[in-house]
Amino acid sequence: MRKPRPAPVRWLSRKIQAGDVVHAFDRILCSPFFRNKAILWSVIAGLSVIFVLQTIQYVWVWNTDSPSYYLAARGIVRHINIYDDQQFQRLADDVLGKARIVYPYIYWPFLAQLFTPFSVLPIRDFFVVFHILNILFAFLGLCLVYELLSLKESKTNFPIMFLFFLLVANVPLISAIEYGQINLFVLDLILLSLVLLKKNRVFLSSLFLCGAVLIKIYPVLFLFVFLFQKKYKYLKWTALNGLGIFLLSIALFGKTVWLEFVKSGLKIFSGTTQSPFTLHYIAHINNNTLKSFFLQLVPSPSAALEFALSWLTPVLLVGFLLYLFLAKTSLARDDFNFGTSIILMACLFISPITWSHHFVIMLFPLAYVMSRIVREKRYGYLLPFGLLAAFILYNPLYGGFPFNQLRLFASLGFLLMLLHFGYKLPKDTDRSVCPENQ
Repeated sequence: MRKPRPAPVRWLSRKIQAGDVVHAFDRILCSPFFRNKAILWSVIAGLSVIFVLQTIQYVWVWNTDSPSYYLAARGIVRHINIYDDQQFQRLADDVLGKARIVYPYIYWPFLAQLFTPFSVLPIRDFFVVFHILNILFAFLGLCLVYELLSLKESKTNFPIMFLFFLLVANVPLISAIEYGQINLFVLDLILLSLVLLKKNRVFLSSLFLCGAVLIKIYPVLFLFVFLFQKKYKYLKWTALNGLGIFLLSIALFGKTVWLEFVKSGLKIFSGTTQSPFTLHYIAHINNNTLKSFFLQLVPSPSAALEFALSWLTPVLLVGFLLYLFLAKTSLARDDFNFGTSIILMACLFISPITWSHHFVIMLFPLAYVMSRIVREKRYGYLLPFGLLAAFILYNPLYGGFPFNQLRLFASLGFLLMLLHFGYKLPKDTDRSVCPENQ
């Protein structure tokens, strides 16, 4: 007598419930691979080595931006007006040779003054030192993100592994190091100030935030948040620290460089002096801003379009400040990590010039959202998160219009996803991954 055949397993006809997906991800994240300390340190070491190998090749390459910092520091020591294009170029010809083209120095005097100790080095040695510092700043930034997001409390090591995975083939990050940019240092100052604020170290927190503002102006948006949240003690210490840095700067280097900086800024903003950074680069193909996108829509001279759209940046700024006022309670929750992500992303869109390497500040929002996806088991966000993060991190630096703006579009999409994610909290507030009895 023949035995009856077993009934076929109908995998494709099985209805998959949302709970099945959550359970499957839980099993993966709670597996020994993501909970073993030895594996964690091996993954961190491997990803770190890959990152160093990807960036070390640029150590001797003549980069784009750091020669401006180097020459500005030299100019301050020689008492040269570093904000006069002709004087600055003559200094470049004298120090580097006439064959070298160096971009004008457009930052606050504080940055040039910070670099004066390095100005005694030959330019090639300066490249090596600054390159190594930028690599160290990248690792320091990850450590600060780790502290801000309290990843030590995570039951699974996946968020920490993801944090170091952000180092690998990250186009904005590698570009920032290749070009010799100062973005990583500024980002670290911001994150360090927030870590200290988390520990209620108001004086030191405001001091480091002042340093960030006096290098690049965009961190000042954090002060608007503190104003709306009525953190007057923090604002008081910020004002005192800013005044202290300013007076120390005058005592060490004199007041002339600050007067020259103010005169140069007034000429640019009044329109009496046209800078290439306010004309050509506003509509540059690699400028990933909303203003640049609109300028590229119309085939007209960038100067005329810049005049026509001069309202865009102020409107964006006012809109963001209005958002801060309406959402001040929400921005204060979650150890300020949600608000920090919003502010950092807003800086990218409000600025009239945002190159690809400026998107290095997306390290924090990406790590923040991933940590909450894992902690709150909101795995439905993984697909849009992965698609948007891929364009932000790995989109190449070339491509015709509108493909050159894919990083901008992806970042705007990520901002909308972040807002939806932040305000639509899970129904079950106790959804910790890998409970102790698992």
